[in-house]
Amino acid sequence: RHDLHYQRGQELIRLRRLPEAREAFVQAEARDPAQSDHIQWQALTLAGQGDVEQAIVRMRSALKGDPLSEDYLLTLGRLHLRQGQVTEAIAALQRALLTNRQYLTINVEVYRRVFAALAVALQQAGRVEESLEIQAQARKLYGPHDHSQHP
Repeated sequence: RHDLHYQRGQELIRLRRLPEAREAFVQAEARDPAQSDHIQWQALTLAGQGDVEQAIVRMRSALKGDPLSEDYLLTLGRLHLRQGQVTEAIAALQRALLTNRQYLTINVEVYRRVFAALAVALQQAGRVEESLEIQAQARKLYGPHDHSQHP
């Protein structure tokens, strides 16, 4: 499914060579524009280089290709949190929880991170009761796990 540029990008990320990794993902996107994963990885490399605003722009582009992706919404929410854009983070993370409810027990690791990020975002917004409620929902679904820490 993924080409050699994508695989090279993954290897370069492992080596922490982010500018080269981003270029590999740009090339992968050029070869297969329908594959939104390439865009998400570009966003992650941009964020890793400190260009979070451009990473947010790229994630919005990835969501155009797959607007229901809980993984993309999680990434977007985390990026907004990193920028201190709590309202935008909460919106993206809540959308992730509402969009694909049937996957809550299938795609467990992604949703654990969504719940954790949303709990943090709600705390940062001063919405402590809602944060505690989200943590309780996560415990109910996934068992005891500390969801109060930053994802």
